[in-house]
Amino acid sequence: MADNTTNSGAPDASRPLEIEQHRGYLMRYALLQLRNRTAAEDAVQETLLAAVEGAARFSGKSSVKTARVFVMREVMELSTEEICKELGITATNCWVMLHRARLSLRECLESKWFGKS
Repeated sequence: MADNTTNSGAPDASRPLEIEQHRGYLMRYALLQLRNRTAAEDAVQETLLAAVEGAARFSGKSSVKTARVFVMREVMELSTEEICKELGITATNCWVMLHRARLSLRECLESKWFGKS
């Protein structure tokens, strides 16, 4: 199987099909949020386009699922059980992903907003 990532672990922008594989997953998420199929399809299309265009800037430090788990927990206020059911992951995996997402957010805030001294 070919490796479709750059040296940083980011999806190779020349292979939009790699990003396209997330369509179904994103569609389920968008439908949960928007509760309107047309709006969800538009949102997913815009998300995939942004992913293709921004693939070169992706550092590979976290996965797409890590960010999604964080949003599901902190923004949508879903329970661990609901997140695990939707993503097909264990509770332990969910907590690890949340921990990584929080560490990533902290690092971003420190480096881009607060300037670590």
